[in-house]
Formats: sequence, structure tokens, C-alpha cells
Amino acid sequence: MDSFSLYCWATEIRPDELMRVLGLIEARLAQKPQRHDDHVYRGAILARLSLQLEDPAQRRRVLATGLDLMRTTSLPAWTGQVARLQVLYAGGITTALLPQPPVSAVEAWQALYDLLKHPGFNTLHPRRRAVAEAAHRTLAGRRHGVSPVHTGRTAMPCMLPQRD
Repeated sequence: MDSFSLYCWATEIRPDELMRVLGLIEARLAQKPQRHDDHVYRGAILARLSLQLEDPAQRRRVLATGLDLMRTTSLPAWTGQVARLQVLYAGGITTALLPQPPVSAVEAWQALYDLLKHPGFNTLHPRRRAVAEAAHRTLAGRRHGVSPVHTGRTAMPCMLPQRD
């Protein structure tokens, strides 16, 4: 299973497996530290894990580490469009879920904007596109003083190419 699929599984289908998936991605990074996308997935999982932590100091530390990885990791120019789209999805959706501060509304907005404007956005599974568009609407509502509506967690399949 690739790292994006692991990220999807742990964040959308089995959130109780975040620690296990984090360990798997860290093992991959130990073998191939040049995998820039894995650094972003690690950061996204750490950021999401921070939301589950009780200790405020530990929560801030884990969140800061996750955000730092997502903010500072840049993908090489040779990264394929699908891999770039997957990284944008993980980073954008995760950033939109995080509290403000430490994530500014502008940063969350930009992360989703980059995802929505990616030329391959329409190749995402329809449910995945819907999640991104809903996150975008929620951020837009916050900008205009509208309360977001919480609809609960919906399990979604990992990214699949759309078939005609």
C-alpha cells in the first residue's frame, strides 16, 4: 500500500490507526529519506494526531512538528502530477481541520485553493472532491461570519481515477 493510501485509511476510515500508520511512514522514511511526499504525509498525520492529545504541551509540540513538515517540505520539480495532487489533498484537508491559530485562515485557504486549482482535481474520487469543496465552503463561511455545519465523519475510498 502506498503512503497516500495509508494516509487515507488512517484519517478517513480508521482514525484509531493513526499511530500505526505514522510508524509505517516513518519506517519508509528511515529507508528512503528522500521521499518528500512521505514527509508531508508524516506531517499531516502528526498534525491530526495532535487533535487527539490531552496534554496541551504535547499537543502543541506534535502540532508544531507536523505543521513544520507540511510547510517546509517542497516537492521536486520531477514529482508527477498524481503524486503532487495527493500531497496537496493531504496537506489541504489536514490544514483546513486544524485550529486557528496556529494555522491562519489565509494558510488554510491557500492550501485548499492550491488543491482546487490543481489541473488533476477533477480526477479525484467524487467524494474526495466533495470533501475538499465542503472544506472550502466552511472556510469561506468563517471568513464571512457564518458558522460551519458539522456533518460528522464520512468514510471515503482512497483516490481512484474517474472512469467514463
